[in-house]
Amino acid sequence: MNGRQNQYNVGLDKNAANYAPLTPVSFLARSATVYPNNTSVVYEDRRFTWGETYGRCRRFASYLSSKGISVGDTVAAMLPNVPAMYELHFAVPMAGAVLNALNIRLDAPSIAFQLDHGGAKIILVDPEFSTVIDEALKLMSGSKPFVFDVDDATYAGGQRIGEIEYEAALALGNPSFAPRYPDDEWNAIALSYTSGTTGNPKGVVTHHRDAYLNAVSNILATGLVQRPAQSSLKKQGIGTTESTMNGNTDVELSAEFLQTIRYTSGRCRCSIATAGASPGRWPPLPASMSACARSVQLRSLS
Repeated sequence: MNGRQNQYNVGLDKNAANYAPLTPVSFLARSATVYPNNTSVVYEDRRFTWGETYGRCRRFASYLSSKGISVGDTVAAMLPNVPAMYELHFAVPMAGAVLNALNIRLDAPSIAFQLDHGGAKIILVDPEFSTVIDEALKLMSGSKPFVFDVDDATYAGGQRIGEIEYEAALALGNPSFAPRYPDDEWNAIALSYTSGTTGNPKGVVTHHRDAYLNAVSNILATGLVQRPAQSSLKKQGIGTTESTMNGNTDVELSAEFLQTIRYTSGRCRCSIATAGASPGRWPPLPASMSACARSVQLRSLS
């Protein structure tokens, strides 16, 4: 036997029973299987379980696939941290496509360049950013993407510029859609851009393997446990009290922690991820922040 063949690589080839490409999509599938009734996302008066979140992601992935979106296609999003933004991080790769989350602080020319350069076939738009996206679409030199509106009852401004609303698209999707896992974990899962301060924005591609390992390394580096106890959250200066109801643990965030969250355009742009904790209930915000609760969400990774 030479160096290219030995007893350990004869009859031991990779197959579906012993190998799967790394992808963060598997995190959601596991959570929906192990904790289907545990809370996954809380947003204002809306609350979803892991089973519901998985179904919603599969619905939108199904809808994307029905529109011809597949491997190598780009889906852009101009959204704050509303439930749709969370779901897109799973639904888009479930369809085999690549998510391009746009920087909400960029101007229309920069966004137009990114949409052209990344070849976005679809873009999802929050009404707050409808004006800048409408201008960016007019500045594009290539084919314009299909536009989805993502309405939010808690935001009164903006206007619809899309051809269909996100929830309407979900209703047309299949909750039993089989997610398309990557054939190769080196396949792209996300496209990001620099701000372009010294010229045109520069694209950065993240693959499934990198996203998976980065998520795991964050858990290890921060010492997150599966179900953080009150003492652990207190030690970090995050939690004050917690209660358990129907198997879910609600953690009340401290006012001091909320003070550290960044606010832009009157609405919060921050989300907090923990390992295994259910999304928390929120203490009353200071008057100066009362209009910003829209985009605060405590996400859990079981």
